[in-house]
Amino acid sequence: MEYLAKKAEERVIRRTSIKSKIEIIHDNAEDTDLDVIAMIEELKFITPTISTKSRIEHLWDATFISRNVYRKNKDFFAYLEEFPVASAFDGQLIDFDFCKMYTLTDFWRNWMEWQCRILTMYGDLYKELHDDFIRALSIVRAKNPARGSKRLRDEKNTMMNPLNGIIDWVGVDDPLPMPNKIPTLIVKGESLQSQG
Repeated sequence: MEYLAKKAEERVIRRTSIKSKIEIIHDNAEDTDLDVIAMIEELKFITPTISTKSRIEHLWDATFISRNVYRKNKDFFAYLEEFPVASAFDGQLIDFDFCKMYTLTDFWRNWMEWQCRILTMYGDLYKELHDDFIRALSIVRAKNPARGSKRLRDEKNTMMNPLNGIIDWVGVDDPLPMPNKIPTLIVKGESLQSQG
């Protein structure tokens, strides 16, 4: 039945009692456990289509606190059983929860402030690098070395490229190097210069 309902794209659902109950609750701005359970049940059995997307988003927002229990218990299977609509709309609902849980700050504005502090505090390091961004990254890398006895350190390449193992520069006309086991960002352009 669920398969046929998804194929139909439209479905007539007569849930006037649940709908009116939910609207009354939001008008009074009082959410009780019974009403949240009714919203979760509606969310559990609603068919995700374009026509029901706005209703699903409304219910998803209203039941945000209920999903925190599953997140704290790290019970992903039960989470998907209770909220199967989570995988609909290419993960937009999961993205909504993530944005609501973690208020994202403007990284670039914060980075510019951190970069100024780093360059001021360690003004004697990597003076040969003219690009402030690359210089700040190199200082951060130098002050936070990789730990572990199994990692081999290539001193020669590290002297030529302080971001060795993280960023590799290759010439614009040169072919890309063969990928190795360690993920590395390959930049085509002038060595130790940001490309914009």
